[in-house]
Amino acid sequence: MRFSRECRLRKSSEFIRLRRAGKWVPGRYFHLQVCEREDSVLPSRLGLAVSRRIGPAVTRNLVKRRFREIFRAITPEFSGPIDLVVIARKGVDRVPFSELKQQFAHALRAWRNESHLRVNG
Repeated sequence: MRFSRECRLRKSSEFIRLRRAGKWVPGRYFHLQVCEREDSVLPSRLGLAVSRRIGPAVTRNLVKRRFREIFRAITPEFSGPIDLVVIARKGVDRVPFSELKQQFAHALRAWRNESHLRVNG
């Protein structure tokens, strides 16, 4: 299944906006930058930053495929659309998929709880 254009962050300005306005969620194997979307009609979008330090092209592409699949699986859990950038860290290619998915979900829950506390509190 293809990852459609509407579901991807593609422009440099979109990454910069998310860096300035988004919430930073650090992790052991990846960092997230997350921000709620203003336009609730459009779907959630994912941006990936996987540097050469992760490994050769085959390894980087594997990491990207894993994060896209996790994003597809977790996105329906959110009530509104989000923009999300995943910044891969060294060693992410050696983490089992199930653990990576669990850590990703945990990081998004932490962001959601923090953002709701900020809005409600």
